[in-house]
Amino acid sequence: MFHIDFGNLAFYVDDIILTTHSLAFLVYFKNFLKDEYELIDLGDVHHDVGHEIIQFARWICITKKWYLLYKLKKINMDDHKPTHTPMELGFHLLVGACPTYMDKKKQYMLNAPYKSPCGYLI
Repeated sequence: MFHIDFGNLAFYVDDIILTTHSLAFLVYFKNFLKDEYELIDLGDVHHDVGHEIIQFARWICITKKWYLLYKLKKINMDDHKPTHTPMELGFHLLVGACPTYMDKKKQYMLNAPYKSPCGYLI
């Protein structure tokens, strides 16, 4: 019977993360890369590009919890509590309540830094 092992490679600048189910393939592939390139094995990965990586015996968990907490602190929202809806219940929006072009509220909103916080969550 012929068995093929496989793995996944993730590259970021000068870092490589190799994942595989087979320890034999991991050793083989690392040795293959060491023959071609100058490598330093940093061991198991714990953090990478804003992700926390938690390894268990049969699976891994990848989370952005600490990255999001850092970004929430950066925009002074780290003490806010979670909610099911971002608006109060029963609140009705009215066209007449919208600021006009020259209104101070609209000028304020044009300068409000809403794009960065939204981008953090994507």
